[in-house]
Amino acid sequence: MFHAPIVPRVRKRSRPAEADVPRREEVKFEDVRLYLVERKMGRSRRSFLTQLAKSKGFIVEDVLSDEVTHVVSEDSHASSLWKWLKECAPKNLKNLNVLDISWFTDSMREGRPVAVETRHLIQDNLPTLPEGSTSTPVTTVSQYACQRRTTTENHNKIFTDAFEVLAESYEFSEMEGPCLAFRRAASVLKSLPWAVRCLGATQDLPCLGEHTKAVMEEVLQCGRSFEVEKILSDERYQTLKLFTSVFGVGPKTAEKWYRRGLRSFTEILADRSIHLNRMQQNGFLHYGDITRAVSKAEARSLRTIIDEAVRAITPAAILALTGGFRRGKEFGHDVDFIVTTPELGKEKSLLPNIINGLKKQQFERDLRRFARVKQQMILDNHCLYDKTKKEFLAATTEKDIFAHLGLEYIEPWQRNA
Repeated sequence: MFHAPIVPRVRKRSRPAEADVPRREEVKFEDVRLYLVERKMGRSRRSFLTQLAKSKGFIVEDVLSDEVTHVVSEDSHASSLWKWLKECAPKNLKNLNVLDISWFTDSMREGRPVAVETRHLIQDNLPTLPEGSTSTPVTTVSQYACQRRTTTENHNKIFTDAFEVLAESYEFSEMEGPCLAFRRAASVLKSLPWAVRCLGATQDLPCLGEHTKAVMEEVLQCGRSFEVEKILSDERYQTLKLFTSVFGVGPKTAEKWYRRGLRSFTEILADRSIHLNRMQQNGFLHYGDITRAVSKAEARSLRTIIDEAVRAITPAAILALTGGFRRGKEFGHDVDFIVTTPELGKEKSLLPNIINGLKKQQFERDLRRFARVKQQMILDNHCLYDKTKKEFLAATTEKDIFAHLGLEYIEPWQRNA
């Protein structure tokens, strides 16, 4: 009879009790305590990133406490993030590093907390509330320059300088749309009382399209715009900028001279086939004086000289200083005046270019756009007309015009648009 062999049963060895206890990662960075904001990030991703950070030796807190030193968020809406942080009210809020996820990924890649750079910061865009206030601040920026207060202190010059180069390049190419888009974007950034530190801070700002934001992102990451640098090194751009710096020479004339192969003032003046108009002749003759910066003291002295000359011709005339110096600038490239006189016909000899001068003010252009789009009115150099009521509105001062348009009056020194 065949008997099957008896196979002894092998019992599995029980695991030590300590195997069921979660293994604690080694802490390498005692001075850095992270808090990952779950909103926008999601619970599962937050859990994964938490374990990743701990495996690298970071301390990650489960709750936002006063012990936290670095808050990491994927929320691109800076205003809503900071509003939430202020509602949590940690005591160390002023010293807290509120960072974009890019700082976290850089730190994980290096295996240590990397230095906080400007591009990592999520800037606080909310104004500070008075102590004891319970209202919620609302940060809104109008698309209309006439509804924005803009001083001469530009906190975002690194961006606006780049935008102005791009706008000028498009102007030379007679591309009015992109040119105006970059000028409006620059105007918006000039109005901000704070510096943009990350692209997320621009989420709710008007007049910033994909192209403008792409330029800003490049500047934030690299400290410069390669597109702008390419334009600045372009021969055509350099030549057209040189030619248009002459009083009386516009983009079309500059382009025509460039296409003829001219590259310098000497070549233009030596070409007998070119006939300069009166403004261009004066532009070349007084080029050094016109392109030199003018100080506020010089502007005041010039006002006195012109005022005396005007009164010698028409004693009843009134001279007013306007432009950049009226807005509080210390230096400018020119000095603007407005002359009014009750004597019919005298205005032609006193101020032949007043209309062209007004058209070049960006603030006035937006004031007219606001009147047309928002209030169904027509505002020009002569009158204010209400298309709804079909009547002209009486206005003797700037404040009257602002009042008719339903706008809060903005002082001239706050119109640096």
